[in-house]
Amino acid sequence: SNSADMNTFNDTRTMSFEIHSVPLTMPVQEGFEAVAYPPANWILEDYGSATQRYTSAGGFGNSTNSLRAKGFIVSNTYANLTSFPVDLSSAIAPQITFSLAYARQDATSTEQLRLLVSTDCGANYTQVYSKTGTALATTVDHSGNFTPTASEWRTEIVDLSSYVGQNKVIIRFEFYVNSGNNLFVDDININASVGIKEISSQNISVYPNPVNGAVHFYILNTKGNNLIEIYSPVGVLVKRIQVKGELTDVDVSALSSGIYFYEIKDDSRSLIQGKLVKE
Repeated sequence: SNSADMNTFNDTRTMSFEIHSVPLTMPVQEGFEAVAYPPANWILEDYGSATQRYTSAGGFGNSTNSLRAKGFIVSNTYANLTSFPVDLSSAIAPQITFSLAYARQDATSTEQLRLLVSTDCGANYTQVYSKTGTALATTVDHSGNFTPTASEWRTEIVDLSSYVGQNKVIIRFEFYVNSGNNLFVDDININASVGIKEISSQNISVYPNPVNGAVHFYILNTKGNNLIEIYSPVGVLVKRIQVKGELTDVDVSALSSGIYFYEIKDDSRSLIQGKLVKE
């Protein structure tokens, strides 16, 4: 028969492809500010509608948006929020930080949050964080439908140093809810110092830490064009100070309590980075 009579519906076509083949570069930050849920660069498995983008509470009251796992009304259900692959191949001291809020309804509440990491495209996962009950709770028990105030949040820090050198690291937040109470996550930040540490850790002192008023940066072998930058938990620049010499003071008294990150830079390159706790 001629080509016009051929049935093409039983033809077979094979195509090979890889999803998310280009890994994300750090920092990977998610504050659930965009309307889309799941947010960009994340995959949601939530067949029981256990999670949502919540618009009436955010981390430490710094926004009104967060992820809420609906433990108050949903029973015996899991949901996963999984990142696209992240490149940790040249990271120095990588970590995940996030804001957390949870209240038990009572002593029988069994909500749980776990963080899992995969380096083989999701075939296998390793647990790096797991909390439930009073260890998960950030405030006292709430018998009613829990929504956190600004003071009912906690900053969680999960070390990823064992994954340095891996160029496709997948991070999964696993939520379990079971008719106890609500669990909130915000201000996710996967971050680290990248590049060469030209100022060694022996040549810098940052004190006091925790700090209430001024933090002192004592930097040996400093150059005239070095900058100190301080970032909020979601990566917003809140202070930028020119290094004045070996000792530079940075007043942080106006900042809200919580965990911040400092970075010392030279011509926009990151030299060293660390955590700063504001009391």
